[in-house]
Amino acid sequence: MFGNNYNQVVVALKSNFSEKTAMRLLYKLEQQTIKFAHLSKQIIELTKEAEKRWLG
Repeated sequence: MFGNNYNQVVVALKSNFSEKTAMRLLYKLEQQTIKFAHLSKQIIELTKEAEKRWLG
């Protein structure tokens, strides 16, 4: 699901903005996606730690 939405955003940016603007916005999207991935990993690690501590 996330990959499909990401691809749709890329297509929309390339269709509606100049190449330079689209590339700048794609760079920002990439940086936010990296942050999102790091946060997701932290959430998973904290969830496992909490489960171990409180349920294990």
